[in-house]
Amino acid sequence: MEPAVVVDCGSGLTKAGFAGEDLPAVVVPTVVDRTSLAPGAQSGVGSSSLRSVSPVEWGMVSDWEAFETLLRRTAHERLSGAGRALMLTESPDNPKMRRERTTQVAFESVGVAGFYLVQQGLAALFATGRTSGFVLDCGHHVTHAVSVYDGFPLPHLHTRHGVAGRYLTDHLRKLLDKRDVRLDTAAAALAKEQFAEVSPDFSALVADPASAAKKPFRLPDGTSIDIGPEAFECGELLFQPSLVNSPGLGIAEMAHDAIKRSDADVR
Repeated sequence: MEPAVVVDCGSGLTKAGFAGEDLPAVVVPTVVDRTSLAPGAQSGVGSSSLRSVSPVEWGMVSDWEAFETLLRRTAHERLSGAGRALMLTESPDNPKMRRERTTQVAFESVGVAGFYLVQQGLAALFATGRTSGFVLDCGHHVTHAVSVYDGFPLPHLHTRHGVAGRYLTDHLRKLLDKRDVRLDTAAAALAKEQFAEVSPDFSALVADPASAAKKPFRLPDGTSIDIGPEAFECGELLFQPSLVNSPGLGIAEMAHDAIKRSDADVR
């Protein structure tokens, strides 16, 4: 029996591979290029433009046509998924109507032999060999706190927050802008991934920003900039979203709150 195809469509990246393997076989941006005709132009006549569409935003499918194209290209064309079973991840708060539409796309567009939708946090927990636990899933657009007991997610303990990877990237750009250092989104994301960290004593760092070690970051044009306290201020946003007046709990409080609200016999 051929192994099932597993696809994780995130807001930033789509990862796909085969069940039982340690690493995905395909990792691509969750973006689909689409050709648009200029106003008044007819198909094949007049000018057209190519634009990129993000089929998944904030953990939810936002463009079904683009999502269908992405799933077909990833699971069907690149992994020969037609005739195989497909397991696709979903957001913990994905509504029933969207789940039904996703199932329809899987069978009718990809041509799978079987289909299963699994919450991202639940799949991550199963991958560790556990069926009970707490998962903090920080993605591109949104962070989810998911509690699982005996293989079943506990929806009353689920919380989400809009402070995630892209938010941190934008925050780092703003911090560097204050120093008149201009980075595009791609360069800022790379700098974040390389240097962002959490200070064991953030209050002391705020009192004395010069104490933060400066690290050189090489830009695509060959020039270099130093990244110092910005690396800690960027990472601290996950724990203190109030630093930018964002409502909601930090990730430590999200974890503590979920555990505290769970029944004593499942903690």
